[in-house]
Amino acid sequence: KQIAKENAGNTEKKANLVFIAGCGRSGTTMLGNLLSLGKEVTYLHEPRDLWIAVNEETDIWGYRLKHIKDADLSLKFDESQKKRFNTLISKVGNNENAKVILEKTPENVFRLQWLSKVVDGAKLIFIVRNGNDVVRSIDKEAKVEIPYGMHEMNNWFGWEGEKKRLVGNTAFQLGISKDIVSVCDTNSDWAALEWITAIQSMDRYRSSFTEGNQALVRYEEVILKPWDSYKRLYGFMGLEADDSLRPKVEGLIKRKEKAGEPVKLPKPLQDIFNETMIKCGY
Repeated sequence: KQIAKENAGNTEKKANLVFIAGCGRSGTTMLGNLLSLGKEVTYLHEPRDLWIAVNEETDIWGYRLKHIKDADLSLKFDESQKKRFNTLISKVGNNENAKVILEKTPENVFRLQWLSKVVDGAKLIFIVRNGNDVVRSIDKEAKVEIPYGMHEMNNWFGWEGEKKRLVGNTAFQLGISKDIVSVCDTNSDWAALEWITAIQSMDRYRSSFTEGNQALVRYEEVILKPWDSYKRLYGFMGLEADDSLRPKVEGLIKRKEKAGEPVKLPKPLQDIFNETMIKCGY
């Protein structure tokens, strides 16, 4: 916030902006690491302090902000946020060689309308992964213990489950019934709801970005054909892939996993989860 205040008149933004979004644990980090190998890319990996400086409502874990009762993961826009973002990105994202600033924050998938207003002409890359694997991965992350005796803080769902409440409210806004949300109990249940909500948010609000400024990639596609995925998405960003990077690109992808067994969920949740899996081609 102090940087934004001191440089309020500087809104210079030289490089093009590309955002990576998708449900958490869908491979956003892997994709960000892959696409940032070239020297023409400046990579911002989950710059949450930047986003909080732009809009404190982006704190979805309750680290600093306790959201109002009916809050969800979408955000309200005002022009001051746009000015703060442009000021901050000109300070933290630009360098002499950068033609693209690549930003990766998974939860931006829930804020597409807001994001399109904050940043003019940005491009968006969605990554989608088999929901069964996403649920298992989130469940594993949620079990990681937070140090220093912060027993109320969950590694995935935040302070006293703040993120669960926001995901539930977002699901309501998207038309998912309260009967479905109400059966969510375990971390796996909430992980499944988060994945479903992320997919529905992407489907509903991706039109906030022009058709030519959005691309979709599957996690499994990147795993099986990393170089082809790299070339396609690098071209989408307006850059030309350097063939000398092929060994590094292919060496970066080490996971060759197959989709695991289907997760077991409460029936109303299982039904919409299965429908979403089919819709996504799984």
